[in-house]
Amino acid sequence: DLTRAWKIWTGSIMRALASTLSLAMALVGCAQKTDEFGFRILEAQANLNQAQISATLSQQLQLSEEAVTALRHGIELTLLIDLELRSAPEGALLAAQQDSFRIQYLPLSQHFRLERSGTLRAFTYPRLRHALSEISNPKVTLNSGKLEPGTYQMRARTRLDKSSLPTPMRLPAFFSADWQHASEWYSWPLKVTA
Repeated sequence: DLTRAWKIWTGSIMRALASTLSLAMALVGCAQKTDEFGFRILEAQANLNQAQISATLSQQLQLSEEAVTALRHGIELTLLIDLELRSAPEGALLAAQQDSFRIQYLPLSQHFRLERSGTLRAFTYPRLRHALSEISNPKVTLNSGKLEPGTYQMRARTRLDKSSLPTPMRLPAFFSADWQHASEWYSWPLKVTA
């Protein structure tokens, strides 16, 4: 009876260790997978012209394999660019603007259609990388109103709009690592002279 109890106990310990090892390997695999995609703002510049700020971003955009598969199966993806003007050093929000780009796959022509919000024009590209390249250096305009001389803080981020996905995909997309594409907030100073 003692040998049998020993075999049962060691068998259950080995199964628990195997389960833990499998889970750890899956988590490591997921962690490595998330590094292969995402959005990152590399540089940003802003110019003030009367009551408008024109910002130009330089960014890297890479969609996950799951997002590309959804796109190729007819799901439109919307990328949002958030731009903010804040007072320095308090950080109070003074003005904000959101710009969006919609990407759609056209299966008959095997092209990707890119449309920017607020425009009536859309462009098609033979490859997804060409469409993403078009969004890599966007210019975004922010109505700031008249600004007093001083230093202000500009902030920008780019993200995938998960709320624009079809309803059955939204909840899983919020929790899945494969749908986490948002960049960190990128901040830079804006100096206003008299």
